[in-house]
Amino acid sequence: MSRAGGQITVETVASIVDAFNRHDVDAIMGYCADDVVWVMARGPHPWGRKYEGAEAVREALVARFESIPDARWGMAATGSRAMSACRNGR
Repeated sequence: MSRAGGQITVETVASIVDAFNRHDVDAIMGYCADDVVWVMARGPHPWGRKYEGAEAVREALVARFESIPDARWGMAATGSRAMSACRNGR
């Protein structure tokens, strides 16, 4: 069942970041709606690459984790705002 549509909190972002750091695609997808649109910074276009729909996003995440096995995410939060960023490698 998707957690999409619920209120987004700093704790929610922390849970998503944790799922990314565990490379837990099922947990990540639990936060996505079936019609999710995901944009990754790297890709053939100036804005990166866009994936549409849960299956396309799942496949992209699996491929990313396989190609960059040491990718890690960090998070910064203040008050009710949070952001996350990926760091590839050490």
